[in-house]
Amino acid sequence: MQTLVVSDQAELREQTDRLLSYYLGDLERNVATLTISVDSVRDSLDNDLYRCRAEVLCTDGETIVVDEIQADLTLVVTRLLDRTVRTVHRRSHWAARQRLR
Repeated sequence: MQTLVVSDQAELREQTDRLLSYYLGDLERNVATLTISVDSVRDSLDNDLYRCRAEVLCTDGETIVVDEIQADLTLVVTRLLDRTVRTVHRRSHWAARQRLR
């Protein structure tokens, strides 16, 4: 599986890479590539937020995109990866059931 973390800030890339290492085992057999983008943004009240997006190319050719926005970098990446892993597993189980029919 190929992974890529995209961010203008090296600090965001490094922290995201560390968190990503905990999740890779669950995605290994179902994911061809995983690209994670992390950006600093401001909301309408001028609060600092982090926007995180995962783009997953599954081994069956399907593409999954998951977005998350939070004020804490660790929380945004963790929630994004939790949602991404659940979505990949749900889709792979659905595909397996469809093949059995």
